[in-house]
Amino acid sequence: MKILCKALDYKALPDEWKKFTWASEDAIFPLLAVDDTVIWYGVPEFKGQLVSGFKSGKFYLKCPTCGNMDYLSKDDVNAYIDLNNITCPEHHCYIHASLGRYGLYIRCDCGHYVRLDQI
Repeated sequence: MKILCKALDYKALPDEWKKFTWASEDAIFPLLAVDDTVIWYGVPEFKGQLVSGFKSGKFYLKCPTCGNMDYLSKDDVNAYIDLNNITCPEHHCYIHASLGRYGLYIRCDCGHYVRLDQI
């Protein structure tokens, strides 16, 4: 398996990461997924596989090793949706994440609410 990454701030990366990374202005989403199972979020706060969860009406990612946690923002989710061309599982139309009174939600153009675990 060969893994290649793009980075917004290439110069700040450790030298060993530069071997498989290139600079890119559209590298805005700090999430890495390998085979849809191993996931890292951010550099360098999270250094291992993450656990996702839901707390106080908000979705979060947490490193089980160091305990660092961060909440998902609508920008994170929209970048993920755009980069992966994800559509509504029911209507197959465009979806977008927004922040409402009770936290993050995802809705399609037809008005259907999509759960985060459906994307």
